[in-house]
Amino acid sequence: MTLTFEPGQYRGRVTRWALVKAKNEKKTPQFALTFLALGKINAHDPDGPLDPCPELERTIFRSITEKTAKWLLQDLKAIFDYPHESFAQLDPEHAEAFDFMNLELTVALAFEEYDGKTREKWNFASGLPYGGDPMTTEEVKKLDSLFGLAKPKKSAKKPREPVPVPSTDAQPSPHEEMPV
Repeated sequence: MTLTFEPGQYRGRVTRWALVKAKNEKKTPQFALTFLALGKINAHDPDGPLDPCPELERTIFRSITEKTAKWLLQDLKAIFDYPHESFAQLDPEHAEAFDFMNLELTVALAFEEYDGKTREKWNFASGLPYGGDPMTTEEVKKLDSLFGLAKPKKSAKKPREPVPVPSTDAQPSPHEEMPV
């Protein structure tokens, strides 16, 4: 039986890393970071104990292109306090290589279709289950208003007059017969 992971966020511990070329035609440079899955983060109790998961290694591949280079360095600084403005120290063989070994991180797993197959797609994640800080109720209302999705305002029409309810002690109208 093949062990698999469920989509969501996990804690992992780095076991190795390298600068590699993608298997695509362009041989796009990539940073590959392999980690051992330690446990799944419970979305209902993110600060609680980790849910068990298969103890398997998985790898995050981050392409390094003109458009993504800054994002990769920013992520490495935010997650690992990577102090360099260069990719050279990402090479474990470099004389001043940054040591990622045994550092822990939060990772996110989603699934994607690729070449007609479904595959795992691992990436760096923030500490929150869905990334980012939760929005307040007021911020959500402002967002709805900004895009015209707020509840429609009540119309300026006059409210309908209530239908009068006859009182039990009212006098009969002149058209009604009096009981005898």
